[in-house]
Amino acid sequence: MSAVLARDGRKGRPVSAAFALDLSRNLVLGLQRAGLIAFAAALLLWPAVVNGRPALFPDTALYFSEAEYLMEALGVVAPGHGVVPATDPTRLPETPGAPNVSAGIDGGRSPVWASFLYLLQRAGGVWLVAYVQACAAAFAVYGLYRVAAPRAPLAGYLTVMGGLAVASSLPVFATLMMPDVFAGVAAVCALTALVYWDRLGLVKRIALLALLVFSIMAHGSNAFVAAIFAVLGGALLAFSGVGVAQALKRSALVLLAAFIAVGGMRLAYQPMQARAGEVIGSPPFLSARVLADGPARAYLRRACDRGQVFALCRFARQPLANSDEILWSRMPGRAVFTLSDVATTRQLEREDLRFALSALLADPLGQAAASLRNAAEQLVLADVSDSFDDQRTFVTDGYWRRTSLPKIMPDAAACTVRGRCAPRVPSIAVSVLVDAVLAVSILFVGWRLAGSDMRASWRSVWERRSEDDDRARMIRLALLALGLLLANAAVCGVLSGPFPRYQARMAWIAPMVAGLMVARLGTAVSCHRRNRKY
Repeated sequence: MSAVLARDGRKGRPVSAAFALDLSRNLVLGLQRAGLIAFAAALLLWPAVVNGRPALFPDTALYFSEAEYLMEALGVVAPGHGVVPATDPTRLPETPGAPNVSAGIDGGRSPVWASFLYLLQRAGGVWLVAYVQACAAAFAVYGLYRVAAPRAPLAGYLTVMGGLAVASSLPVFATLMMPDVFAGVAAVCALTALVYWDRLGLVKRIALLALLVFSIMAHGSNAFVAAIFAVLGGALLAFSGVGVAQALKRSALVLLAAFIAVGGMRLAYQPMQARAGEVIGSPPFLSARVLADGPARAYLRRACDRGQVFALCRFARQPLANSDEILWSRMPGRAVFTLSDVATTRQLEREDLRFALSALLADPLGQAAASLRNAAEQLVLADVSDSFDDQRTFVTDGYWRRTSLPKIMPDAAACTVRGRCAPRVPSIAVSVLVDAVLAVSILFVGWRLAGSDMRASWRSVWERRSEDDDRARMIRLALLALGLLLANAAVCGVLSGPFPRYQARMAWIAPMVAGLMVARLGTAVSCHRRNRKY
């Protein structure tokens, strides 16, 4: 009774009534924000709507098989009652002691994202997978928008998301049944944590870190990118007014997220390994990369001629000039990993790191030059053409039609007709648009950073003053976003080789930052008009 009779001194209302009013307002505001995010996510689905279905990728089958194997190991799915056909060549071994090459292939893929794909597909099809991925991206951008431009109207968020939907690579990867979109989601979460951590409440911090950890777990390369970015970002913050203690704290948060993500991925492999009766290996990605780069080929031939034993020695006289051929080719005289017997594939996996390090030490300058070329090439490769596969392949090809892909593809029967499931939007047009918008965005960001209104903020950054200046934060955000693109190019180019999809998955970060700057500038102009100062 006393609580009910107690009064809010500021408004003269019972405290219980004031609490109920605040609760209802917060509920309405929360629903409004959830609706905005849901609508923004729907905007990202246009490639799937236009093409008639979310896009599948060859690796989707491998992820799906891996997830069903894990679900069976956990008892979630009864063996023989899943989706993956018994004749699927991507299936993992049914019984202990019966390894096959799929175990090695799937060892290079995240079982966490695989489970995400599998469970959502079983619950609502690949359309649900695409929409949840779009929601994750929309939520991450919303969180950054609210702290980067707190005075900007919520409608500005929809403008930013609409721009990303129309003129960036984000919708392509949100609707692709691959984990690539989460590289960008992890990037946005890391940017928010490093630049705006002090503006987040407890609930938002927990949500941010949870999404960051999951996004890093979605693909192994994300952990490398996050770790490099955390170190570089911490250094930038420490020398730009945030302070060493705060910089170390925020950098440590991103590093901790990466550490937890790696541990989570390794933990997810344990039930699979227990069922298979063997270690789920990973293909020799590093060996393939250094061999394709060139210096390692000469080292391999010298080492084999001198009697040094590597499993690769039996392939030393093959071309070994293309990493995809080394790993996945089935052509005699060019194939290495895929056509090898089980004993050889296991030896190739075990020797992967040792061979790569030995080749590096044999010619460090040659390998460094090749790696730099790969990173530079990766930085400028951002088209989405290899994400626009004709879906007909997955229902007519002699290999892929035996996998789970025809079963999870919406209206797969229609794809038996030539041309029915080809992309309805030319991939070259989308790629040109993505590249053009990326270039314009980077130029715009550079132009804004050089503006006269930013000069005082630049001084506060480099003179290590307080981080309270919103423009100084925007400078840090832009510099860190550039650092992210560089880190992604370095990790993917050096470790995997330059492939357009690897950089295109992050290309939407630049137009997002440009959109935030537009929203922030618009707020500054309106405040200036009202207050004649800002």
